[in-house]
Amino acid sequence: MVRLKSGLVLAAMALMLWLPANAPAQAQLAAKSGNSVVVIEQGRLFSETAVGNAISKRFEQDLAALAAENQKIQDALADEEGQLTEKRLTMEPTAFRDLADAFDKKVEDLRAAQEAKSRNLTTQIEQERKRFFEKIAPLLGDLMVELGAVVILDKSTIVISLGSVDITDQAIARIDSVLNDGTKLPLTAP
Repeated sequence: MVRLKSGLVLAAMALMLWLPANAPAQAQLAAKSGNSVVVIEQGRLFSETAVGNAISKRFEQDLAALAAENQKIQDALADEEGQLTEKRLTMEPTAFRDLADAFDKKVEDLRAAQEAKSRNLTTQIEQERKRFFEKIAPLLGDLMVELGAVVILDKSTIVISLGSVDITDQAIARIDSVLNDGTKLPLTAP
């Protein structure tokens, strides 16, 4: 939820930079409109647009690959632990303790490395989500102006409203028509 709100803040900031140049046209359109406030569902914008969906699928594939890697490591460590347990019967206690300590260190190092990979994936998806909302801010701004609205709020911040102020479906259609699945636009940082 915090990520969604931060995405809205970024989109709002980008929109604020875009607005001054278009203020006269917006004022004229707002005067004609019955809905000066419209709402969107940021989660749906990300999950139901082709580009957001593509980002999510890449992230899910990366998570699945990491899970498979974790399972492979876990299986190898279980085998190694079994071999170490067998050696315990034939080794001097001090020599065994050295092997056991080395094994424990190896397990800790592998766990830390895999946790770092997981955190890195989470950071990547958050960054791609942020870039997504930055890319769509001008599209939302154009849609807002076309509808004669003066502000877009996230639906989660609204207690009660008329259904006609929700423009999420229109925004999804606009984003898909402009960005498609995002393969032609560099959403990720170089």
